[in-house]
Amino acid sequence: ETEEDVLEIFELAKKVLAQAPPKTKRLQVTAAVSPFVPKPFTPFQWERQLSMDEIRERVGMLRELFGPAKKLKMRWHEPEMSWLEGVFSRGDRRLAPAVLAAYKKGALFCCWVDKFDLIAWLEAFEECGIDPDAYLAARDVDAPLPWDHLSPGVTKEFLLRERRRAFAGRTTPDCRYDNCAGCGVCNFGGRKTSLAGQAAADIRPRVIREVREQESLAPDDRAASAAREDLSRKAAHYRIWYAKKGMAALQSQLELARTFERALRRAGVKPTFSAGFHPQPLLSFGWALPVGVESEGEWFGLFLREHMGRAELAERLNAALPQGFTVTDVETLGPGKKVPQPVAEEFLLTFLGDEASAAAAMENWRAFMRAETFPFFQVTRKGGRSVDLRPQVHEIEEKNRRSLRIVFTWKEKYLSPLRIAMAVNEDVPQDAFSLLKTRQIFPPTK
Repeated sequence: ETEEDVLEIFELAKKVLAQAPPKTKRLQVTAAVSPFVPKPFTPFQWERQLSMDEIRERVGMLRELFGPAKKLKMRWHEPEMSWLEGVFSRGDRRLAPAVLAAYKKGALFCCWVDKFDLIAWLEAFEECGIDPDAYLAARDVDAPLPWDHLSPGVTKEFLLRERRRAFAGRTTPDCRYDNCAGCGVCNFGGRKTSLAGQAAADIRPRVIREVREQESLAPDDRAASAAREDLSRKAAHYRIWYAKKGMAALQSQLELARTFERALRRAGVKPTFSAGFHPQPLLSFGWALPVGVESEGEWFGLFLREHMGRAELAERLNAALPQGFTVTDVETLGPGKKVPQPVAEEFLLTFLGDEASAAAAMENWRAFMRAETFPFFQVTRKGGRSVDLRPQVHEIEEKNRRSLRIVFTWKEKYLSPLRIAMAVNEDVPQDAFSLLKTRQIFPPTK
């Protein structure tokens, strides 16, 4: 990568902006810049990764260009996070003790900028006698790699050939619509696959169109395309209730959407898709459940292209969902797109420590309920602001000496229940208590 390559990012953003009509209002082009991290099983698995100083220098170059530019905005991945990503992308088993050591130093949720602490990782690497920069260095193409005992089907010869083509500036055509690239995965047409366990199956590229979407359709192809099923048809609308427990509680909201999209495909359920260049299944979720919090009463709204019985839909989804997810009920909704949100939610908070720490934590909640206000300084991407948490808690009930039933109210605004619990018990580590959503409360129907 040359300096000219980096500066071309800004030039590309300007070219994209120039495509809009001159008098377009409220127009903004955003360039999201992320340092390249070489990954296993790719033609670049042998290449070096840029250092943190090099990344900072190149991000700085772009920031100087984007700063004064009107209607152009730049976002970038933090150099320290990219550096750590590079270490673990091509790491080996020697990194395992460092992961445990960093965890003990408080390195949790490191993919979140506000939780990321590089110092904990540097200390862990030093304690374990690990040179992290060695994992970012270039690799000898003839030397063994930590992942050589694994095979995705793509041969090493193919990766080396693609590497040579990349350095020569040559592209490889899409094998679904062009000649075979000889990657080693397919076995149709007399080819021999390197996937011994799957060799009995018919392994070939799967296509849903006769030509690539990026290419113009001929008149006959346009007619055939119009005759295909209307993916935006809304034949039925459901609310799917489900439980999210165990390891499933560690899935974020973005991961949750992908989980259900895949489950729908595996279950043979036909969701309605949005229109536009990048169609997406029409799924709508309730308030985002914080990572690490379990629930007995989550839901998402779903449009289908064909009617399906409630029991059948639940049975199909349960057979296709990963461990920790269980569909508990399917509710039929009207044709309207908007799904009502709850005005309150009920949680069970349980302290897992010793009796003394549990008693102190319970007393914190009693003091919280007696207080008229409970200011909490919240830091967001837009800056810091003070929030009063007291109005967000409607009532509490002590179930026993270490458990509370808490009803949070969202009539004014929604705040993370986990964040409220951690603010009330700021001296209690997150792994010293559990939070379980037990019920959602909706406004009375008219």
